[in-house]
Amino acid sequence: MAIEVRWGDEAQTHIYAQFTNTWNWAEYHTAIEEWQRLATVIPHKVAILIDLTQSTTLPRGAMNVFGTTAQNIPANTDLFIIIGGDSLFCSVLTATQNIYPHPEKQLIFVTTPEEAHSYLNQNHH
Repeated sequence: MAIEVRWGDEAQTHIYAQFTNTWNWAEYHTAIEEWQRLATVIPHKVAILIDLTQSTTLPRGAMNVFGTTAQNIPANTDLFIIIGGDSLFCSVLTATQNIYPHPEKQLIFVTTPEEAHSYLNQNHH
């Protein structure tokens, strides 16, 4: 599968989604269902790390799909860290955030997994 979703740590404070190669919307929806399932079984806040460093292109129709995702974010998901997204991916996500604002949810862009974990360790409690 081109998108793997798993807990990023034993304390279940963040979910790690690794996107690899070319992925499609069916795989994306399966991954979203999995991280929503994981996030909703715990009582505390959870961050989502989305690693695109091994991903290729963004499929067509991203604004609509991301808009639907933005409207269905679990309440305890408060931080999204995007790792290595290209300029198109980051622009679409930023536009989606502006159209479907969630002031209580933070969207951060970083370039490496190490940078993501550093941000997470310093800012997410």
